[in-house]
Amino acid sequence: MGFVNVLVTSSIGDECLRQIKMVSPKVKLVDASHLARAEQAGNFTSKDEFDALLAEVEIVYGFRFPKDFIARTPKLKWVQMMSAGVDRFLDNAFLESPVTMTNVSGIHANPDW
Repeated sequence: MGFVNVLVTSSIGDECLRQIKMVSPKVKLVDASHLARAEQAGNFTSKDEFDALLAEVEIVYGFRFPKDFIARTPKLKWVQMMSAGVDRFLDNAFLESPVTMTNVSGIHANPDW
């Protein structure tokens, strides 16, 4: 059975992690928020561990991404942002990649019922 590797790069809480896991038994979910946070703060002691996860990931959920993100994620297909604004993440490497990025624009909008 093939798995879809999903990596979370921002703290979302145990309940959200549980809900993502429940989507399908084929979802292999890893919470790497602590690794992303450490690297963003300049702590690279777990870089090898983080790189191993990034090398296998197909989907990333979060708003915290490491330096050279696209180069470090060769299997990446989709990034689901936790924010509406994505401009700060759209560098040339990302724009030239085949990766799809989606955001949560409108998540707090009031529906017209």
